[in-house]
Amino acid sequence: MRLSLALSNIFRTFIALYSLVALKVQLNNHFLQAQSLSSQAEKRGRAFDKTIDEWKRRVADLQAEVENSQRESRSNAAEVYKLRTQMEEQNDAMEGIRRENKNLSGNGRVISTSPVCLSVERVSYSNFYTTKQTRFCLFNNS
Repeated sequence: MRLSLALSNIFRTFIALYSLVALKVQLNNHFLQAQSLSSQAEKRGRAFDKTIDEWKRRVADLQAEVENSQRESRSNAAEVYKLRTQMEEQNDAMEGIRRENKNLSGNGRVISTSPVCLSVERVSYSNFYTTKQTRFCLFNNS
């Protein structure tokens, strides 16, 4: 009886040991699976960090390009303003010269012509009663 009781205890101990070994194997499998998932998550995290860093560099490059473009645009706008002002001044001066040429071309009339001299009478409109006679000669025989 004692022997059968001892054998029975040994048998239960082996069953408990077997179930503990099976549980250990199962836990070890879960641990390896968790470790594999953790490794994959870390790889994905590093890849994500690389992607984030790449996009940060792209954004920084684009911001620098935008700033340079804005600076260049302001410079070009200032240059356009200067050129437009100069063009308006030149147009005003040219318009004044055109008016003066028009006034001068209407003020003169040919009095006499000869192969050698041309006499032109000019009337000043600012002082209507003043006239000037000018002779243009090819030779000096005024």
